[in-house]
Amino acid sequence: EELVNEVRAYSHRDKEAEDFLNHYGKHGDEPLRHIRIVATMNLADVRNLFMVGEALTRRFTVIEVPCPKGDEDLDKLLGDGLGELGKALPGLKDRLKSLVSCARGKVKDKDKGLCIPPSAVKAALKLLSKDYSVNPGRVSLDSVLKDFADYLQLSMGLVMGEERKNTLRNTVNECLGQSGQQR
Repeated sequence: EELVNEVRAYSHRDKEAEDFLNHYGKHGDEPLRHIRIVATMNLADVRNLFMVGEALTRRFTVIEVPCPKGDEDLDKLLGDGLGELGKALPGLKDRLKSLVSCARGKVKDKDKGLCIPPSAVKAALKLLSKDYSVNPGRVSLDSVLKDFADYLQLSMGLVMGEERKNTLRNTVNECLGQSGQQR
């Protein structure tokens, strides 16, 4: 009401002010009751949430989206992200799926808060595809897997401390070794 009274008191009202008063006269504040704000944040942002202020944060509902377990999301990611490289190396999709699934399982056991999210897998696939579209000559399954493992670690490295980077690197290398033995 205060805002409406203030706008009404203006000696000169532009079109926006007139539209606001007309709309408010017809509908009142009912439309405002249907406004929802949706925001997302990653784990790095959550640590800084206190900076937003308690008065604001208590007005939000937090819905946590858990990290995928195993390979439940990988068929879609790998199917969309491999492109020509997947055609050139027929067993690549299964090997990548095995590698990510293994790394997710082992990382979860070693560090409860560490997650290999779909966004990291997607970023690694994007880097891999660009790398091999520029350098198609060195296409062996083992070199592609190794490069993917490196890109996966790079895609996650910005939000992790040194200890977690080491955990991830050791886990991915361990799974990479297992993936090579399963051929």
